[in-house]
Amino acid sequence: MLFVANGIIPTLGVSFLHPLSDLIASGCIKDGYLTEVDLKEYAKLSVNKRAKMQEHLEQVWTDFQPDLVVSCRYSGPLSAEITTLCNEQNIPFILYLDDDLLNVPKELGPEKYAYHNHPKRTGAIRLSMEQADVIYSSTEELSRKIQSDTCNSNIVTAQIFCAGQEFSTAFDKDSRVFGYMGFGHSYDLDVALDGIVSLLSRRTDVSFELFGTIPKPEVLNQFGSRVKVRPPVRSSYMEFMQIMNELDWAVGITPLADLEFNRFKANTKWVEYSSAGIAVVSSDHLVYRNSLLPDNGLLVSKNEDWGAAIEKLLDDAQLRKSVVFNAQRKIQNSFNQKQLQDQVLELFQRVGINLDITETTRQAA
Repeated sequence: MLFVANGIIPTLGVSFLHPLSDLIASGCIKDGYLTEVDLKEYAKLSVNKRAKMQEHLEQVWTDFQPDLVVSCRYSGPLSAEITTLCNEQNIPFILYLDDDLLNVPKELGPEKYAYHNHPKRTGAIRLSMEQADVIYSSTEELSRKIQSDTCNSNIVTAQIFCAGQEFSTAFDKDSRVFGYMGFGHSYDLDVALDGIVSLLSRRTDVSFELFGTIPKPEVLNQFGSRVKVRPPVRSSYMEFMQIMNELDWAVGITPLADLEFNRFKANTKWVEYSSAGIAVVSSDHLVYRNSLLPDNGLLVSKNEDWGAAIEKLLDDAQLRKSVVFNAQRKIQNSFNQKQLQDQVLELFQRVGINLDITETTRQAA
């Protein structure tokens, strides 16, 4: 199974590598990787970089001899060559999308906007959408959007994007700490920022932490050491979740800006926070609404109410524990590892890849 991606990105770990980890470990699946990072590194000293990257692609293809190719958001060079090889050798090609990569908004910042909207990248995505045997989409909203952008009608919608991990309890969390985990989505954090500033100004016993690549807003500098920034974890999804479990957060926030781009998101942060024993306060947004209702977290409709909602959970230990307990129970029933693994295996079956799975090879299940 050859995974193609711009890099070893979190989506690859969440949606494939972690749910398939026991099958990879047992040897049922042999995993290989072709990334844009590796292609460019291989060709960096060459005058004819494209020819050198083509050489690396052919080398990987010959050495690995894939039975299945899964493109995870890939928008890099040689997209046409990859799909051509799949077509010529009758190798199934799956394209996985968890964002509307044809319409990335300016709110993500000038660098990401320019990166994703470069004609070569949008062209690569469009080509893959047309050529894929199956387009695997992370949400129903995204599937509808993809359907409007391509003539390829073979679209499979994921029922689960992120599955719960080993659960931590809320009982030993520091009730004075709340946090936000994000990867560059400052426009989302802005939704809750006034409420955060108000809460930190009123309550000198409360601290706030940022975890990931999210830049620290300048307005938070006034609170000194009460606002902490934790660097991102880039090694593996398992290590990321281990750090999540070790965070001393009582409350985690999931603000979402009112952008069309955000309509296609999954409820990932709610699953990850709740699994780590962290009670959730979220924007009252369709992405999170069904997950949090009726008693799996608090929803905020107005930007000015963020501080009060966070404070309510910080101050009410019993409510906090109840919210985490209810959320974890829902995750155990509806967002568990066996369900996610089954979903991925059913996806593979759609393109003719039927794995001989026994219970001894399904430790995660």
